[in-house]
Amino acid sequence: MIFKNKYVYRILTLSEWENFKTKRKFQGNSIDLNSGFIHLSTKGQIMETRKKYFKVDETLVIVGFKVLEMKKFLKWEVSRNEKKFPHFYGSLYLKNVSTIKFVGNS
Repeated sequence: MIFKNKYVYRILTLSEWENFKTKRKFQGNSIDLNSGFIHLSTKGQIMETRKKYFKVDETLVIVGFKVLEMKKFLKWEVSRNEKKFPHFYGSLYLKNVSTIKFVGNS
């Protein structure tokens, strides 16, 4: 199967990133836990997600995961603005992080 998006991304605060590195596993924040899945974004959705959920001056970490490695627990579901977003039903593991980018005041 060919996927339109090769990567999906998770925006993390610095404290979430530090916790992820220490535990080597990310099970989500309070929004994710209430939703029952980890909210992810495509490359084209990152900026809108950042503006909606994070402070403008906050330093953030954007981690990318290969879609092919996540497909068993990854679902594309209609969400904000009637667009499909990647939702991950499971835990994210540090060993599966493919890309890391720091943005903001770092």
